Amino acid sequence: MAIFGLMAGGGLIGATFYDGEDRRAALFFAGVFALFALGTGIYFFRRMFWIRRLTTVGTVVDGRVLVVDQNTEDVWYMIVGYQVDGASYRAWQGTGDRSRFNPGDTVRVLVDLQRPDSAWVAES
Repeated sequence: MAIFGLMAGGGLIGATFYDGEDRRAALFFAGVFALFALGTGIYFFRRMFWIRRLTTVGTVVDGRVLVVDQNTEDVWYMIVGYQVDGASYRAWQGTGDRSRFNPGDTVRVLVDLQRPDSAWVAES
């Protein structure tokens, strides 16, 4: 987020040194970087408030690791199954590298009871 903001600011400052087409191009790229900064900022704060909500009003339930695998970009993830009020749900969580968990292991999952499909693996 900060890098896009810096690039947008640099584009605005750079635009003061140009005339005509070059100035329009610098302003265009400054606008593009500003939109990227805005988008990543919105994503970051939504994610931060979602995790904060889960840690303050979430309920801990037991879950079972169903899958530990890596995607096509070699980033490891796990899929955890859990139950709330008799209904089954799954949560996907990236682990970055090989998880210390294996399929079948029991983990703690933070669940928002108002939206039980919204969960975060508390142990990863």
